[in-house]
Amino acid sequence: IIERKCNVQFIKFIPYDLAACPYIALVCIGTHNHLPPPPERTPVGIKDELQAMIQNIIASDDSVTSRSIIAGNSSIKATFDKDTLSEVHASLNNVDKLRSLVAKCYKNMHPYGQGNLGVMYSVQCKKFDMHNYVRRIEQFEDGQTLILCMLDFQAKALQNLKCFQIDLTFKRVHGDINEFEINSYDETHKLILSYCRIYTNIFTADAYQRLFTQLFEVVENLSEIPVKFYHIDGTGWECILGDLDAGQAKGLGLALAKRDPSKNWEEHLTYIFKSCLVHFNRNLIAKKFDNEVYLLAKSIPTKSSAEEVYGYWTQYYHQPYVLASLNKHISNMENEIWDHHGNNTNVAEAAHTQANHQGKQLKLITAIMRQTALMKDFKTAEINDKFGVPYTRRDKSEIKRKAKAMTRKDTNKRSQKVTSNKELKKKVPLQDASTSEITSKAKRSIIDINESDSEREISKLEIEERKMKLAERRKAQAEIEKLELENLKLRKELNLD
Repeated sequence: IIERKCNVQFIKFIPYDLAACPYIALVCIGTHNHLPPPPERTPVGIKDELQAMIQNIIASDDSVTSRSIIAGNSSIKATFDKDTLSEVHASLNNVDKLRSLVAKCYKNMHPYGQGNLGVMYSVQCKKFDMHNYVRRIEQFEDGQTLILCMLDFQAKALQNLKCFQIDLTFKRVHGDINEFEINSYDETHKLILSYCRIYTNIFTADAYQRLFTQLFEVVENLSEIPVKFYHIDGTGWECILGDLDAGQAKGLGLALAKRDPSKNWEEHLTYIFKSCLVHFNRNLIAKKFDNEVYLLAKSIPTKSSAEEVYGYWTQYYHQPYVLASLNKHISNMENEIWDHHGNNTNVAEAAHTQANHQGKQLKLITAIMRQTALMKDFKTAEINDKFGVPYTRRDKSEIKRKAKAMTRKDTNKRSQKVTSNKELKKKVPLQDASTSEITSKAKRSIIDINESDSEREISKLEIEERKMKLAERRKAQAEIEKLELENLKLRKELNLD
């Protein structure tokens, strides 16, 4: 730093009675021999306008940063009619000014931060209507945090289900807390519905036991109906679908054993738990078994008897619930229930994707606040029931989805064959004309056979779907006829005819 002496003199005239003469005179004598100081201080008026703008942005999006405000300059344009903040005032060329204002706004909005303490404060002070959504905030001795979020109507809707899917998502919340979801697909309204979200940071069997125990209690309190399980009470929830998370499954089993001590946790799982076959196949690939073992393992879900499975796989899976969750002949679940409910957690994965559209790696309080935007699906279902306007008129039945999946799989196989054939042509030397012609004919015949097989399977599915629709129509017609007969009988009894 180079210091230069400035010979300019300042003379200040202050009146004796400032009340009578509230003015001070400042006289400057001489010429400055240096540049004026940089405009570091932002004028108060501009600062207030900028802070009001930031507050409005945060009110609509609770995850904004100084960088996102600068990048999306629509608010700057609307407030100051400038493209950049540096055009508003030179001091705002320093982004730290904006950062401090954003931090100040967040501090005013969330005085205890946006983590666990912030959630507790918001619930206690009834801010953001969070007290109606956050039902439990628990801290346990092992360091587990558990925040259970559910609305009244979600609890009642969950009680009406026969089957639901459970899964944990890792992308939603920033930090060590992850989001556990309960989802199902509503066939009537053709919607994926989420019934509960639980935020927790420990994923052991004991932690999951606490999670499920708290969940059952909250559902009972909100719905004012006791939670029932089909294999325990003869009515209620029949099937719970999950992935192959050992801690998650054991935690569920322990929670069930606590409700019904007549069975141990593994036995309970054999009556109610099904594993996702997509995760099962993915895990098989990750294990890198040799081809023979891989094919044997892959055939577990399709084995037609318990003896076929037990004959080989008991040495690999020492816990009986694993095999029971994969094959209906080992499971204690009724065959009709097993066949009626799905064999994957695709609905849960789709629900995660929908939630991630609202943002990923969010602050905990932001993630909770944004869940209310995901409740629109329940409103859509309500409007459908009230006015008869469906969410979509597309056929999204299970059979139709299976047919589409088969078509998609067949298309992928064809593209893979084309790719492999191109690679072979590059490697294999040229053949004579007759040999190549025979080979091409053989390939065409194989493709034709594959196409006919896939078309045959799709047509079978379509026939099955038509049969189901016809059965539903006949059932509805029978109910109408029954009502007409009852009305006719009543009219005769009352001598109205």
